[in-house]
Amino acid sequence: MAHPFKERLLRAPRLLYAILDAGLCPGEGLVPTGIELLEAGIDLLQLRAKGLPAGEFLKAARQLVPLCQQHGVPFIVNDRLDIALVAGADGVHLGSSDLPYPAARELLGDDLLLGCSTHDLHEIRQAEGVADYLGFGAMFRTKTRSDSRIRGRQALTEAVAATTLPIFAIGGIDAAKLGQLRGCEIAGVAVASALLQGPSRRAAVGRLREALQTLG
Repeated sequence: MAHPFKERLLRAPRLLYAILDAGLCPGEGLVPTGIELLEAGIDLLQLRAKGLPAGEFLKAARQLVPLCQQHGVPFIVNDRLDIALVAGADGVHLGSSDLPYPAARELLGDDLLLGCSTHDLHEIRQAEGVADYLGFGAMFRTKTRSDSRIRGRQALTEAVAATTLPIFAIGGIDAAKLGQLRGCEIAGVAVASALLQGPSRRAAVGRLREALQTLG
């Protein structure tokens, strides 16, 4: 049976996908920060913890799973399918250099979500038939991925036209820049820095939500 959130990915309004990046907040702050984001009203939460020891990664994931369930928010683990399965997450998000997508889908079954990072039409084609949604970017310069290729609005428009899968724009997105994506038929935006580095996560969520409503 498909994950119940899969249908929501295809419907308006656009979604705010928060990336809880351990590189942007100390390990002991991951769970409290996740709680702030959930209480502020995000739609999905991904735990990205590159470089964090597996035990700490798993501990944080296990703490976040029930919190996300309480708020009705899918919890996604970045890269580590093993941790996603052990922690009881709603799914995993993979890049093209991670576990091959068909193998990941076989392990996940149909009832968990699989997201895939993409940067061009070739990578989109690789993900079709197995992914539930795509991340596409980077849209703008980003502090979390200094080596990211900047794709821009035109590439995003072409990506959306090339697939029926829901696409989240990602990379350097904040409320001020969202206007540049007006008219793009995206499922939503995936955001890390703009949510984690300001003085108020609640205010940051509010600004992004307001900006999402203006995309048309």
